Amino acid sequence: MPDKHLTKLTAKNYISFIISLPGAAMWQHLYVINEQGDEIDVTGNGDKSCAYMVSSVLCIFQVIDKPHATIKTTLEEMEKAGWKKVDKPTKGAVVHWKDHIGFYLSDDFVISSSSLTKVIERHGLIMRDGLEPLDYFTHPELS
Repeated sequence: MPDKHLTKLTAKNYISFIISLPGAAMWQHLYVINEQGDEIDVTGNGDKSCAYMVSSVLCIFQVIDKPHATIKTTLEEMEKAGWKKVDKPTKGAVVHWKDHIGFYLSDDFVISSSSLTKVIERHGLIMRDGLEPLDYFTHPELS
């Protein structure tokens, strides 16, 4: 039973959760079955797991309804759930690059899945290949 004298600090818990993600390999696989009955790992053994990881975290914190395997469907679900595009990100914002998505911590650090190591990593805002972010999104419950 919840204690009426305690209030959950959702935004603080969310940031703490994101900070603890580096090294996690739990989003390496997402298996589906197609109409022909073939089983497919749509994350490609962790190569394309960014949307699955981000959407799973957002689902855990109940700011979207369910996890998604693609960036497109993740961004669509975020929009439906009240996420807003912002010019200046704050800690915990979702950051979107061309063909990638992750979490913003600062201009020096973001958290996202790595197609090289197949696990969640902390890295700079500018991707290894020089890609800069396209968009940032925040949610009122996590600000």
